[in-house]
Amino acid sequence: MKRLLVFIISLSIGSSVFAQQEPLFSLIDDNITLINPAAYRPEFMFNDYSLFVNTTYRSQWSGFDFAPKTTLVQMSSWLPDWSNWEGFGKTRVGFDFVMDDIDPLKTYGFYGQFAHQVPLSDSYSHLSFLSVGMNLGLVAFNLNTNNLTSPDQYVSNINASSMTFDAGMGVVYGRYKKQTDYRYGGRKGYYVGLSVPQVAGINFNVTDDGRNVRIDRVQHYYAIAGAQFGSFNKILFRPTMMLNYTPNTPLHMDMRLEAQPIEQFWFGIGGSMTNQSMSFSLGGIAPFNSSFARDTRDSAIRIGASYTHFFSELYKLGGTYEITIAWMIDNYDY
Repeated sequence: MKRLLVFIISLSIGSSVFAQQEPLFSLIDDNITLINPAAYRPEFMFNDYSLFVNTTYRSQWSGFDFAPKTTLVQMSSWLPDWSNWEGFGKTRVGFDFVMDDIDPLKTYGFYGQFAHQVPLSDSYSHLSFLSVGMNLGLVAFNLNTNNLTSPDQYVSNINASSMTFDAGMGVVYGRYKKQTDYRYGGRKGYYVGLSVPQVAGINFNVTDDGRNVRIDRVQHYYAIAGAQFGSFNKILFRPTMMLNYTPNTPLHMDMRLEAQPIEQFWFGIGGSMTNQSMSFSLGGIAPFNSSFARDTRDSAIRIGASYTHFFSELYKLGGTYEITIAWMIDNYDY
């Protein structure tokens, strides 16, 4: 695999590198704000939590050295409503820090997020809304070939970095049934969204000792859809679908179904026909007590883990592991 990376870099020096600039996660719901800045975690929409802090770690193709690894840290919160206008809606702010390590190329991004949700229809039983969001930030690339062995002196011993501005936009439409009793799983509803996390699409160069590599930042276009239905009396379901289109590449589609038979435990299954993979996930919500969703819904810890197996010949390099942990807070003032 190291020789393959050297070959790729040899072809790229003096021309272009097309980097994986938008990391993909198996646990889509837990990392949805990275895909669409206008979107919300299901706990925001269906269970009335108002603040979360989340971290996710993903190890891809774990069967060989220098496999891709991604770390994501997020925070998001509703802002207090200081307006006296009933139809003003709600505002959410947050940030994402992502570190993508695809040796010999490392990517670091830091983004601030802003989203505003406006009610379109607010009846006694249902609420429909439109959310528009954007992120602004910086993205940095570091190309380090010191660990690669190559007879091409033009490729070896490069250690160069560069940084540029980044921006993204998204829109989400949602509708749910109002509910104040969360003993049976929260609200029932659905959402759909479109986003372009890299609106800017700025290309830039890294240079070391006269050797120049141009990094072409390809725009990604996302469509997402999700829902929540059922109840803890039987079983609660949360299906999610994501489409990712990148120019000159096949359309990528991920589908996932999460099931929650009780308040404290959930499991899921998903897959992608594009890269011929299937993922399995499970997790829990703490504290584990029967009154958690009734009188003590002030905070919770959600933990999840996922394993993805690839079936294609190219990806028989080991499975992909992902783990996430989130601290969620319900502040009734928001």
